[in-house]
Amino acid sequence: MTLKGTSLLFGIAAACLLAANYQKSPAKMHFALAKPPRTTTSTPQMEMQRLRAPVPAAHSASIIALANGERIAFWFGGSREGATDVSVWASRYQNGQWIKPWAVATPAQSSKDQWRYIKKVGNPVPVLDKQGRLQLFYVSVSMGGWATSTLNRMISTDNGHSWSPASKIISSPFFNLSTLIRTHAVQLEDGGFLLPAYHELARKFGELLQFDKDGKLIRKIRMNAEGENLQPGVVAYTATDAFALLRNSGPSRQLMLQQTHNGGTSWTPIQNLNTKNPDSAIAVERMPDGRLIMAHNPRNDGRSELALSISKDGKNWEKVKVIEDTRGMEFSYPTLLVNDEIMDLVYTWERSEIRHVRFNRAWLDGAKP
Repeated sequence: MTLKGTSLLFGIAAACLLAANYQKSPAKMHFALAKPPRTTTSTPQMEMQRLRAPVPAAHSASIIALANGERIAFWFGGSREGATDVSVWASRYQNGQWIKPWAVATPAQSSKDQWRYIKKVGNPVPVLDKQGRLQLFYVSVSMGGWATSTLNRMISTDNGHSWSPASKIISSPFFNLSTLIRTHAVQLEDGGFLLPAYHELARKFGELLQFDKDGKLIRKIRMNAEGENLQPGVVAYTATDAFALLRNSGPSRQLMLQQTHNGGTSWTPIQNLNTKNPDSAIAVERMPDGRLIMAHNPRNDGRSELALSISKDGKNWEKVKVIEDTRGMEFSYPTLLVNDEIMDLVYTWERSEIRHVRFNRAWLDGAKP
C-alpha cells in the first residue's frame, strides 16, 4: 500500500471515531460541592495498617468510601512494576480491619474481555457515580511503556463484590494512546464527573475527561501544553472555581498550580509554587473547616520523606506532620480520603506493600513535626 493510501486509511479511521463520539457542544459545567460536613471536637486519633497482597511488589493505591460506610482500596502489584503478572488488587476495610486482598483485573482477563492483547495494567482509580455504581478505571499497555497506555473501565453495582467485563475507553481518535490516570474524580452538578488524566508520549501535560451521568465519555479537555507536568489533583471550592496541583517532571522541582473559573472548561497558565516536588505524585483534598490538606514528598531530592501539609489558599503550604522519613527508602504515590473529621491516607511503602493511615483533625492539628 502506498504512503498516500495508508494516510487516507488513518484519516478515515480518525473521522469514524470522531463521528461515533460526536455530540453537540456540552452544556456549561458546574462542580457539585459536598454538603457542609459536621465538625466536632475530639481527642487525637491515629492508626496505621498494612495492606499486603501475595505478591512481592505493590504501587499506586487509591481509596474510596462507599454509601454503606465501607472503604475499598485498589492498587497494582506483581513480581515487579510493569511485569506481565501484575494485577489490579483490592481490599475492603471492615470493622476497623482490611480483609484479605483479591485480584480485580488481570492482563489476561482484560485481554479476553476486549479481544485485544494487553501485557500490563496499572494505576487504578475508583469513582462512585450518582447512580450508586462503583466504576473502576485503570490503564493498560499493549506495546511499549506506560506512555502508550489506554484507559479501561469495569463497573460494579454491588459495592465491588462483582464486576462487569472490562471495556476500553476511546479517549483519542488517533491510535488512542497515552491517556493515563492517577487522582480522584470531581463530581459535577448534572450527575457526571471529571476524571483527571495526563498525557506523556513525547510531551507531558494534564487533561480532564468529562463523563455524563450515564458514564459516557463526552469530551477531553486539555488543561495545558506547558512545561513537563503530570497527574493533576483537582479540588473545587465553588460551583465554577477550582484549582489543580500538578506533579512537576521538569527541572524546577517545584509543585505546579492551575486554576479554572468556568467549571473546568479552561485553565489559567501554570504557576510554579514555592513548594518542592521531586517528580512525584501528590494528593490534595478539602477538609471540613475549608482548609486544604496535601500528602506529598516535601524534598526535591527523592521520595524518602512523606508528609502532610496544610493550606488555606492552595498556594502557600505548611508542613504539619511527617508520616515517613528514612533516607534510602521510598514512600510515594499517596491518596487521601476526607470524610467529616476522619481522614484516610494510603501510599506505597518501599514498592513492596501499601500502607494505610487513619487519623482525625485533632491529631492533624496537634504538635508539629
